[in-house]
Amino acid sequence: MSVQAELDTMMDELASSFFAYTDAQADRIANRINRIRIEINDILSDYAKVDDTVSKSRINSLLRELDEIESEIGLELSDEIESSIIKAVERAGNESSKALKTVLGSAAIIGGIVVVEIVDFVLKRKGKDGLILADRINSLAGLLRDEMQQAIRYGVLRGETVTQIARRVKTAFDSAVWQIKRIVQTELPIAFRVGIAKIGEKTNVVKAIKIIDEVGRASHPSRHHYHECYRLANQDKYGMGKGIYLPQDTFIFAPHPNCTAYYRYILRGDAIVNG
Repeated sequence: MSVQAELDTMMDELASSFFAYTDAQADRIANRINRIRIEINDILSDYAKVDDTVSKSRINSLLRELDEIESEIGLELSDEIESSIIKAVERAGNESSKALKTVLGSAAIIGGIVVVEIVDFVLKRKGKDGLILADRINSLAGLLRDEMQQAIRYGVLRGETVTQIARRVKTAFDSAVWQIKRIVQTELPIAFRVGIAKIGEKTNVVKAIKIIDEVGRASHPSRHHYHECYRLANQDKYGMGKGIYLPQDTFIFAPHPNCTAYYRYILRGDAIVNG
């Protein structure tokens, strides 16, 4: 197996491992947010009368308590996602550095990866909607708060029991879970791709990076050819081959939401010879 082929295999394995990690993080963060739903159940119980319903006259007081829950959801999401992004960058840096050193030995001289710089890039990156990550998190927290308030108001006015209202709140939470997971499964891979690219940029052995858009990992394989990552993977921008770009090309970092594309390093010819 050639040096380049060996490195390709290692980068493929690193990506596979990382996307499994991303899915696990998405589930973990969604479960953390579910803790807040339990808090809401406790608040509902505090407002319950003897017959387990809530007095209509106390709706506004109850909903005011939910306003504090909104900020808690936003803070919890922000803290959890930022922590996961930092880990994603560190993982990309450590594992890609290890792969280069494994195939090239002492020839792979790698500068220090600035984790803070990359995390800052990910957190402040504007999406196509013009929003940064914090805006999306706050928007989701507000949407969830509104849906919970609507569910509680409706249940109280109908004279439902706290148990029935709690079920309505759970439905509102469940509808938001996929959006929480979507944010995680979008932002962590971006952090991973940026980390890989920045490591390549800091070496004296990486000439370029190649975007790999695995159809098998796509959420909708039959529509994959419409995705931006497919277009990028089939474009020969620099005459070096399809899907090959420079590590400095920031436009390839975030092809589309939930993108599972990843990068391989393209080594310099002299690095392979001297490795």
